[in-house]
Amino acid sequence: VTLTSVDKKKLIEDGVKSEIAVSPACVSPNIRNYEFKPASDRITFVGAYGHYPNRNGVYWFLEEVWPKVLEKYPNLKFSIIGKWPSSEQKIIEGKYKGVVFEGFVEDLGETLQGSIMVVPILIGSGMRMKILEAANYGCPFISTSVGVEGLDFENGEHCFIADGAESFANQLSNLLSDSNMQQQ
Repeated sequence: VTLTSVDKKKLIEDGVKSEIAVSPACVSPNIRNYEFKPASDRITFVGAYGHYPNRNGVYWFLEEVWPKVLEKYPNLKFSIIGKWPSSEQKIIEGKYKGVVFEGFVEDLGETLQGSIMVVPILIGSGMRMKILEAANYGCPFISTSVGVEGLDFENGEHCFIADGAESFANQLSNLLSDSNMQQQ
């Protein structure tokens, strides 16, 4: 069972012979009603260190995108939500300004309020639960094409999709400066 037709197609192309069913996850706007709070000084990433595409994406973001965004927003904080080893946290916090590790949070919806989620996923497949969480909680997000793959979100309408570091940084900067766009 896959969550997207894109994953089903990839499995078939990879030679899987058994029957493959697609059973998508749903987005429910009624998880809990949160009042919109615009982001001005915080972005978030949701994902554990143990999943390689998360690690790969976060490191790409920190190396290629984060310095560009910090030029315009020097007090911006980058909150990483999920389990990351303390040794890795120390390395990242020592090398990159403004990174904060939140670990597991009691209420993800509350934690996402007042932030913009980034989904800098460059490799992998599967359902991006982090994107569905952002949608569930009304959190604006920016993703790569790979990150949003298999989901019916449209660039500029439901989210922003950017694949290069420059484009990702520009989209994030534009979104940080426009609370109306965040709310839409």
